[in-house]
Amino acid sequence: MTRSRHALGVAMLLTGSMTVATRHVVAAPFGDSGAYRLAPQGCRVVQGKTLETYLPVMPGWSRTEPVTETDGVESVSRTTVDYDRGLSTMSVEIMDSCRRPEVLGPMTTALKEGVPVTAGTTAKSLAVQGFPAYEEWTAAEGNGELHVLVGGRFMIKITAGTSDLSTMENTAARMALQKLATQQ
Repeated sequence: MTRSRHALGVAMLLTGSMTVATRHVVAAPFGDSGAYRLAPQGCRVVQGKTLETYLPVMPGWSRTEPVTETDGVESVSRTTVDYDRGLSTMSVEIMDSCRRPEVLGPMTTALKEGVPVTAGTTAKSLAVQGFPAYEEWTAAEGNGELHVLVGGRFMIKITAGTSDLSTMENTAARMALQKLATQQ
């Protein structure tokens, strides 16, 4: 199974002459270059090991050990795990963006504007446990992705290689997303 990875080192660099002041973001020095990186104001990243506790239990599926990373400097963390059942595969990724706009940007844009699709692929917006989400599904190949934005901070990505769209949706339903949204 190919695992899609979000880069933990996502950083927006600003020149030293620019200042940023918003409610959630402040500019912070980045190395000796004089450049600045956007860093969340007062956000403590949820440790990757804590995110692991929100991975779903999937009866009848075998599960790999989670791959977990935390970058306190960049204020992002994530955990990813793969599931297998026969020829079907599933990958679940949970990422704490600490509300960083450059990390959340692609997700919020896709939620607002939708995603481009190819022939044979359908895409739709939906709510998963009350949180905004979108899914892409290619029925002929039985492949899809479901993306959920939890609490404006945590990004969930479920990638499925299965012939059943409901399996992917049920995976998200098995996750304690309301509880995840309360993490600080």
